Formats: sequence, structure tokens, C-alpha cells
Amino acid sequence: MLFQGGPRRIGDEVMTAWSQWEALGSPDLYDYGITVTPEEQWAWQGGPGGPRWPVAQVSPVVPVGR
Repeated sequence: MLFQGGPRRIGDEVMTAWSQWEALGSPDLYDYGITVTPEEQWAWQGGPGGPRWPVAQVSPVVPVGR
């Protein structure tokens, strides 16, 4: 049983990710990686050319006092 609330449907996102993981043959933790370029970031499975998912862009940190 899954209860959801708030602005995002986190439970739906988890179930989608679980289904994708199973469809990929339930790969091990070390079958994943992350590639970062100046233009974009993505997580991948099996290798940089394999299935990939965008990584959310983080806002730059601005030091306090500037």
C-alpha cells in the first residue's frame, strides 16, 4: 500500500524507476555511473553509451558576503 501527498508523486516515480531497473535485468549498483560535461550531466547504466537519465542541474552556490 502506498500513500502519496504533496506536489510530487514520489511513489509513482519510485515505481517507474523500479520497473526500469527490472527491465534492465536488475543491474548491480556498480553497473551505473555519472558523466558530467560543461553543458550537461547524466546518469547511465552499463556504460556512457547505454541507457541514460538526466541529472537535475544544481544552482551555483554563491558565497555569503558577496
